[in-house]
Formats: sequence, structure tokens, C-alpha cells
Amino acid sequence: MSTPKLSSKIWNFFTINAEDESKANCDVCNKRLTRGGRNARSYGTSALINHLRSFHHSEYDEYTRSTESHKRKRDDEEDSKRKHSKQGNLDYFIEKMTPFGQNDPRKHAITKSIGEMIAVDMQPFCLVEDIGFTRLMKVLEPRYKLPSAMHFSRTIIPDMYLSVKAIIQERVDKALYVCFTSDAWTSDNNLHAFLSLTAHWIDSNWERQYAFLQLRLLEVSHTGEMLAAELLSIMEEWKVVGDRRGILVRDNGSNMVKAARVAKLSDLGCYIHTLQLVVGESLKTQKAVRDAIAIARGIVSHFRHSSKATAHLKRIQESLNSNRTDDVLDVTDQVHPAHRLIQDVPTRWNSTYYMLERLLEQKRAIGVYSQEADIKSLTANQWSLVDKVLNTLKPFEEQTKQASLASSHAGMIIPGVRLLERYLQRTKKSWR
Repeated sequence: MSTPKLSSKIWNFFTINAEDESKANCDVCNKRLTRGGRNARSYGTSALINHLRSFHHSEYDEYTRSTESHKRKRDDEEDSKRKHSKQGNLDYFIEKMTPFGQNDPRKHAITKSIGEMIAVDMQPFCLVEDIGFTRLMKVLEPRYKLPSAMHFSRTIIPDMYLSVKAIIQERVDKALYVCFTSDAWTSDNNLHAFLSLTAHWIDSNWERQYAFLQLRLLEVSHTGEMLAAELLSIMEEWKVVGDRRGILVRDNGSNMVKAARVAKLSDLGCYIHTLQLVVGESLKTQKAVRDAIAIARGIVSHFRHSSKATAHLKRIQESLNSNRTDDVLDVTDQVHPAHRLIQDVPTRWNSTYYMLERLLEQKRAIGVYSQEADIKSLTANQWSLVDKVLNTLKPFEEQTKQASLASSHAGMIIPGVRLLERYLQRTKKSWR
């Protein structure tokens, strides 16, 4: 039987009975005393202390002195721990409130992360001076002092650009051939013109890679000759010269076509832009379709410029859903979605497609609204025409989405065009 660990000072005067551990023998008079309880968990020392106090006064005084000494020592240790704990907390608080040093690694890591956030999320430099952001940083790291927006715009982001550019340059240098996609456009207010160039290549693992090389502000009129000079300048800056230059995919604008010719680049018209021109022109040549689209734009514009009208339409949508009877509805009339209408962008045919698609979805709600408000709606024939237009353009919309994927490639073009031709031949009769 193992001897239990005895921490009380009373055991300086008693010994556990060898035959029965529930008993203890007094070392002074050899009297056997019960330890109380029926098992080890309930054993106590009260009977032993009382025996010592009643029959052995000098031993009891010794026991009392040793107990008090032990208690004082324990209290002193606890006081020392509390003092060290308070000092530790104070030191920790002072450390947490002391600003980072100029060369502190943590400070530079935070600044770099903020710079990456600005670049990746395309945030304005002034973000670092916004009240909400500065408060957030004080909570997250009180020791960090935010640099100014100018510091990020003139130092952090430019340094980061050079670092990333070096990495991209190394990857481009390893490519055997590099192809390009480019676009030129003007801002909404026509005050600025831009030219972009993106590189595409196959790496050593036969995986497609791409990198947006540059966006240039065009200071002069973007003629074909000027665009050619800019494109060649960017390619030379990235050390893609001679036979390493592959095909340039560009839009069908006359200036971009001429730029490729002047620069003597192998080029290919953008498939999506070609579809845009084909579908856009076909929509314009059909007067009935033009009229239906014009009315559709008027309907959408009505709601876009009136919060009251939008709220009313939403109530109608909810009413149509609450009044429906599930057991008599057909599959196409099970739920009336409470979607907002979509405004198209005339220069993007697929946005017109999505506008008409959403209007057709909301046909019932718009019909109810037009009976209650002064708004020109589509006639029954025009609704039917919209349905036909959507059915006809659906394959074009699918082709546009497929060609917009990062995994798309030029090998899709010929099969895609052949599919569209066959589809149009099959559906030609429905338009007669």
C-alpha cells in the first residue's frame, strides 16, 4: 500500500496506522485515532488536532507555530506573485502603448500590408486618412502610427510596383513567345484616353499565364500611328522584341486595326467585340425591334428615376406572390421574383439582352403597374417580339460569356461561329 502525500503539519506528530489507513497513531502517546470518514476522499485531521490540543500542550504549541510560519511564508509568496503580476501588466501596458521604433519589423509589415490592400482592392490613397480606418488601426495596433496618403502614393506603392514588376519581368523573360490583348478607350467624360496591354504566355509547366503590363494615359489624339508607337514602346520596355512577339488581339476599331498594321504585329480581332458589332447592328436594322427596345428603356428609366415607382412595383411583386395558389400554377408561374429592373448600356448588346430578359420576367408586375400608373408599356405583340428576340440571341449571349472566361482561347472562334450559323438557319423560319 502506497503512503499518501501528507501536507498538513499535524503529521509531524502522527503516523498513519499500518494495518488500517483510516486510523492514525499518536507519536507521543501511541493512541490510535480515527481520521474520520469512510474513504480516502473524506479523511480529515480535525480529530488529530483536537487530541493534540487536549492532551499534549507543548506539542500543540509547536504545531501552531509551525502552521503560522507556513501560512506567513505562503502569504509572502502570494504577495510576491501579485506584485510581479502587477508589474508585468504595467510593463505590458507600457509596451503596448509605446509607438513602434523607426526600424521596427512589425511597423514595416503593417505598412506593407496596407499598401497591398490599396493596390489589390483598388482603394484610394486617402483611405489611410479616413476617420473610420484610423480608428480601426488604433484598436488593432495602438503602437502603429499611420503614414500619410502622400507617403503611400509616393513611396510605398511605387516601391511595391517595382518589386512586382521585377517578378513579372522574370516570368516574361522565360516565355518563348508572348501574345497580347490590348484595348483603347476614353473616360465617361471624354477627358482622358487610355491604352492597355496584357501579356499572355505558356510557362514551362504548360500552364497559361497572363499579366497586365501597363495602362497608359494617351496625351495626344489616338491615331493608328500613335497607338502603334505606344504598343511597341510598352513591348520594348518589357523586353518582348523580335520573333518572341505573338499575336495581338485587339478590338475592331479602325485605329487599332491600323496600329497593328503599322507596328507590323500579327493581329486578330476580338471575338466578343465582333459579336457586339454583329448583334448591335442587327438590332438597329429592325424597326419593330428598335421600337420595342426604346419602350423597354423608357419603362426601366421610369423606375430608375422614381423611388416611389420602385416601391410601388415591389409591393405589386409581393402581392403577386402572396395571392398565388400553388396547386393551380404551372411551372412557369410558380414564383414571381422580386427583382429590380436592369438598365442597359446601348454600346453593349448583352446589357440590352439582360434588360429585356428581366422585363419579360417582370411582365405581370409591369402589366399591373401600367394599369395603375401613367406609363407606356409594351403591347402584346411587342412582348411576343421581345420573347423571340431573347430566344434568338440566347446562343450569342452564351458565346459571349464563354469567350469572356479566363480559360477562353482563339480555338473557340471557328466552332462558335459555325454553331451560331447553324442555329440561325434553323430558327429563320420562326421569323417569317
